[in-house]
Amino acid sequence: MSKRRSAAIDWALAAESVTGNYYAVGQFTAAGVTTHELIEWTGAGPSTRIGVLTDISGGLDYVYTCPTRMSIPSSGERIAVPLSVDSFPATVFYEATPALKEVAYLKAEVQNSGKNPILAGTVNIFMGPDFAGQGRLATTGPGGKLSLPLGADENIRLKRTIVPKTETEGVFSKDDITTYTVTIEVGNYKKRRVEIAIFDQVPKSGNEEIEIEMGKLSPKPVKGPDHDGIMRWELDIPAGKMSKIEFKYKIERPENWQLHQ
Repeated sequence: MSKRRSAAIDWALAAESVTGNYYAVGQFTAAGVTTHELIEWTGAGPSTRIGVLTDISGGLDYVYTCPTRMSIPSSGERIAVPLSVDSFPATVFYEATPALKEVAYLKAEVQNSGKNPILAGTVNIFMGPDFAGQGRLATTGPGGKLSLPLGADENIRLKRTIVPKTETEGVFSKDDITTYTVTIEVGNYKKRRVEIAIFDQVPKSGNEEIEIEMGKLSPKPVKGPDHDGIMRWELDIPAGKMSKIEFKYKIERPENWQLHQ
């Protein structure tokens, strides 16, 4: 996976020296860091880069040197300058949260194996020659990881159903107990096996008179339920096959109390 980094440069004519040469300051701004380059131009031919001035406004000082010389016209327009082309290893996987939307999303985790940081900004994402969309990069140092969205996949289909069953128990003080059975079906209609992470959640109570009890989990999640009730399953589904997740939980509260989830 490759990403072309570029910086927008604002050029402003500074002054004319006694020798007749012109000087300009090029300003790079990325991730809160501003870098200035001092340029000398004789009025004809390519300009000469004299030096680099850095303004550390974000706490970190990133300086990129352009690999080639460029002629900057005095048009007042912003100019994009390619700085480097790098290739990084990527891990591609699927994620879905069917309680919110029954859609599987393809994502990529990219590790910055280079020596320079990747600065925050908008990124254009391609899968082969096809444009997959835009994402937003966070500033990531060497060894750090980035997560990139690659869009939805209609060949992975999800169906989430929830079936409640309520009973009333107690003699003098009656309580309503509702058992919820949640079923998630994941069908792989692709011609290859896929790995997909499924997220779901058990509700949390903010009322001491409402008790929530976790029931059967099949299969058991690889993570959770955590403090917020979030669970994560990791499924490996062969081509043309379906996997199923089922879990139950109970909510107990005083009789005739209405639940809002």
